[in-house]
Amino acid sequence: LIEIPEPQGESEVINGWFRLGKIEVVAHTGLAYRDLWRVFREQLWLFLFTAVAAYGLAGVSLHFLLRPLKRVEKQADAICRREFPEQQQLPRTRELRSMVQAMNRMVEKIKDMFQEQLELTESLHRSSHVDFITGLSNRLDFDARLESFIKSELGGGEGALLLWQLS
Repeated sequence: LIEIPEPQGESEVINGWFRLGKIEVVAHTGLAYRDLWRVFREQLWLFLFTAVAAYGLAGVSLHFLLRPLKRVEKQADAICRREFPEQQQLPRTRELRSMVQAMNRMVEKIKDMFQEQLELTESLHRSSHVDFITGLSNRLDFDARLESFIKSELGGGEGALLLWQLS
């Protein structure tokens, strides 16, 4: 993979004015390859350890950062079940805080709307089944109660009914 050049050196051997010979030295690259392999393995292990630690730290950080979103999801599910919880604990991040506050405002509005609808329904029921002057049940309420009683397990037996209409 990696070609390491073999360093060479040469020199002449001189004694006084006489040239005795020439020395040529060629280095063996085996030690360099061995050191290179050792450094590579150390760096690989260091990289793997750092990557695993960073992955774990990122996972833990995301878990803590996304907890408010999980609470918002639970809040939305509760709204679908016609429960209206408000989140008291606001997240520290600005964006999530504003989203949670918006969800809380929406919960309050929906709760008010349902309460208004309930009051309107009760009012309409009262006005259609109760005489507003006397406060007594009217004919529509009587007929509904009678039909319910006849269809129930308690009713439907023998009996008589007499109705008088007063004008």
